[in-house]
Amino acid sequence: MALLRINCRVCAKAGHGMQNHSIVEEFTNLPPNIVCVQCLGCGVMGIEMLLDSNVPTAEDILHD
Repeated sequence: MALLRINCRVCAKAGHGMQNHSIVEEFTNLPPNIVCVQCLGCGVMGIEMLLDSNVPTAEDILHD
């Protein structure tokens, strides 16, 4: 499971700020560098645009 450290909008209101997020693999019809993520702190899901360097490759996902 690929993890990203993203500022969660729900956790930020509770004072927790940056949280680990997992990439939801079920959404395959998104444009390049756009991923669906789920916060591991509160469970909220959202869409994030990533820089090229942040996008995990298929090999990275398989090894996690």
